[in-house]
Amino acid sequence: MLKAAMGSNDDPALKSGEGPGLPNPDLNELREILLGDSWRKLIELEREIHDHGRLSKRVAGVLPDSLRMANGTPAALVGAMQDPTIESISIAARKEQERLSDALAPVIGPSIQRAIGQALQKFTQSIETIAQHNFSVKGLKWRVESARTGIPFHQVVLKHTLKYEVEQIYLIQKPSGLLVTHLMHPDLAEQSVDRDAIAGMMMAIQDFVRDSAFAQSSEQIQTIDMQGKTVWMCHGARALLACVIEGRPPENLRDDIKTVLDGIHGRYQHALREFNGDLMQLSGVDLTLQPLLQRELINEKAESAAKSGPPWWLFAIGAAIVAWLIYITYGGYQIHTQRLRLESALKSTPGVVITDLDHVDGVWVAHGMADPLAFDNNTIAAKAQLAANKLKLDFLPYISLEPSLVLQRARVALEPPSTLELNMNGRVLTLKGSANDKWITHAKNINLAMLNVERIDFSAIKIDSSEQLQKVLEELQTTKLYFAENLKLTPTSHAELIKVSHLITQAQKLASSIAQNIRIVLIGQADATGSDAINAALKIERAQTIKTALIELGVAPQIFELEQGQDFGTESESSRRVDIQIKIFPNTPT
Repeated sequence: MLKAAMGSNDDPALKSGEGPGLPNPDLNELREILLGDSWRKLIELEREIHDHGRLSKRVAGVLPDSLRMANGTPAALVGAMQDPTIESISIAARKEQERLSDALAPVIGPSIQRAIGQALQKFTQSIETIAQHNFSVKGLKWRVESARTGIPFHQVVLKHTLKYEVEQIYLIQKPSGLLVTHLMHPDLAEQSVDRDAIAGMMMAIQDFVRDSAFAQSSEQIQTIDMQGKTVWMCHGARALLACVIEGRPPENLRDDIKTVLDGIHGRYQHALREFNGDLMQLSGVDLTLQPLLQRELINEKAESAAKSGPPWWLFAIGAAIVAWLIYITYGGYQIHTQRLRLESALKSTPGVVITDLDHVDGVWVAHGMADPLAFDNNTIAAKAQLAANKLKLDFLPYISLEPSLVLQRARVALEPPSTLELNMNGRVLTLKGSANDKWITHAKNINLAMLNVERIDFSAIKIDSSEQLQKVLEELQTTKLYFAENLKLTPTSHAELIKVSHLITQAQKLASSIAQNIRIVLIGQADATGSDAINAALKIERAQTIKTALIELGVAPQIFELEQGQDFGTESESSRRVDIQIKIFPNTPT
């Protein structure tokens, strides 16, 4: 129902281009209510689709942009347009030759002018060569040869003065081997040419083309020797260009041959592919090939000068100049090598900054700044493989933050024990190993600014108590506890017991910090007033008396051992005593 309301494509009003109109006004009103402007736009669009003139204008407006957008996929676009474009150009070449000639004249004209100029230059050169040898000794010999052989004199001159000449050019279609065109040098055309030799050469080239399967061959120029001539052949996609050459041509001729063949492929690619023997399809190709028919004569003046050679004094001057240049170059090389070595030695030395490096009277002078701990003159000279007197260091002092120098400065200031290792972690000085309390206290009080560090890390350091322990043990072992009589201590020794108890406690703690244990050996002594039996018992009792007193003062009982000493044979008070000895052993876990 809606379709009936909107109308169909068969509506005569739409086909005629007139507006929508139905006999029923109610339907028209219904369309206006339901669709409004959309209905009128739909009718306008359908009119434009059926109007080919208006549609063509719209397509022409967007076609350039569409072609530019197709540049993203050039292969597809070229593939679609290649055949129509080539066919259009072929039809234009047949029907609109005059207009096409006008279009190509700016391109072909300079080529023709260049070919004519080269021909005139060759002709002038030939005239100059003939005039030069007309009355010379060589000229007389060549005139005799001309009279004897019947060859014109100018051709005999050319024969003896020719360096190289491109005599013939063959353009052959691939892969059929058909001859497209053949050019011959004008001087060769004037002679009685051996047609059989040319025909044989032509057949040999064609056989080579067919047998070489060059459809897959490279584009490099191949060389063959044929009947005393040299043939250079350059392969292209659609054609082979063969040049028959007399003499020894220069290497740049290969580039000229390839350039000409590339130009022929660019202009005649379609014609070469469709070639069937009609040369009209490749009109103008001879003009393109004509510049290759070139020749070059021997420069006899240059050869004569080369044979005679320069005078001896010129050799002497040249040798002296060369020797001087070698000397200067070698001296400069040595200076350059020394500079590189010295720069490397200075840059590899921490704390050294180079601002300038001069070489004055055989002495290297380095300017810059250096940390006083960073270097010495002899070390850097040795690194640079220089004598010490060949190096002068003109440095301003400064404090470097190079980690190796900061570490060296810390070792000088702290004087760490051999059991301690110092390292730099960024700007933090880390200590690892063991040291005694005294050194640790000294290190903690050091001025960090003097060391150029942020802080000192003591977390990995262990306190080494062995030195302090040794001092305590020495003090203990030199202590003597004396008795007035029997088991009665002298007043001085009674007071000394408190000191001994403190020393024993301190020794236990110090030994434990280094994983050691101690045992206290109390050795009782006696004088010679009593019998041996009485003295033996008295010695042990005196040692026991000291042990009991020390235990009462807080010393652990298990660390004591009791021994009796030897008799002294005197009656003095010094013989009535108890000696102290210390035994140290590792602290093994139970």
